[in-house]
Amino acid sequence: MAKITWAVTLAGETREITLDRSPDDGGFLLTAVNGDGSSGELPVTLKHIHGDQYFVSLGDRCEHVSLRRDEKGIRTALRGREFVADVEEARLFRMKRDSAVQSGREGPADVVAPMPGLVLSIDVTEGQEVSPGEGLAVVESMKMENEIKSPHAGIVESIVVEVGSVVDRGDTLVRITAPPEGG
Repeated sequence: MAKITWAVTLAGETREITLDRSPDDGGFLLTAVNGDGSSGELPVTLKHIHGDQYFVSLGDRCEHVSLRRDEKGIRTALRGREFVADVEEARLFRMKRDSAVQSGREGPADVVAPMPGLVLSIDVTEGQEVSPGEGLAVVESMKMENEIKSPHAGIVESIVVEVGSVVDRGDTLVRITAPPEGG
């Protein structure tokens, strides 16, 4: 059985969810939420109906859901309500979270590479104002493109790397300073 842990961010709150492939029916077993194992084993299956329509079962509960990916994340419609979730492999999520410097608005922040890789793009210019979560650069690592985002609002003070640069984990990519007062 292959375990995989996903980091799911919904309404600003992130939970890690661990799934094991079920040996019985090709579905999954939900074995942990946030790694605490308190959920026990809960059978989970997701069956494609057509288009963006799916049938999901959690234990003995079954629901019809709509799932589609867009620029903001995975949009889920359930019981007439829509939710937007950001879903990524938990190890990568933790690596990005732990390696980007999250300084407060008071001072500059060095935004660093979360892993070794190749800089594919720089998506900002010096002097540009950025918002929290705005894309700054893209680093390719192990054939995966990883968007590096701004940890807070501010002004791009300097861009330390160039497209095509090879970086190590922890290398500074971009330096962001606090926005001017009243801005």
